[in-house]
Amino acid sequence: KDDLDPTGQSTCMATCPELYPSFQRFDLILRIFAGVLVLPMVCLPFAYLWLIRRISAVDTDALVRLGVQLGAERDDLAGGAKVEEVLSGLREVRLEK
Repeated sequence: KDDLDPTGQSTCMATCPELYPSFQRFDLILRIFAGVLVLPMVCLPFAYLWLIRRISAVDTDALVRLGVQLGAERDDLAGGAKVEEVLSGLREVRLEK
């Protein structure tokens, strides 16, 4: 370590002994906090893959009985209306100065 003097004592401890223990605790808390933030980001992709594998392993007939359609497009999202029908129902608006 570069912060040791010839006697083996930390230069931080030698120059400011009343703050050094507090700094060590602060440093430990910062490291724990960083670990708590990083650990979920590391584990999240593995949890996502596990979930996707579980969903893909489910019997598709059981999902159809429950009304779940994986990857199928649903035409009833717009109530069966076509774009031409919606546009024909709109009127033209002109803004005047």
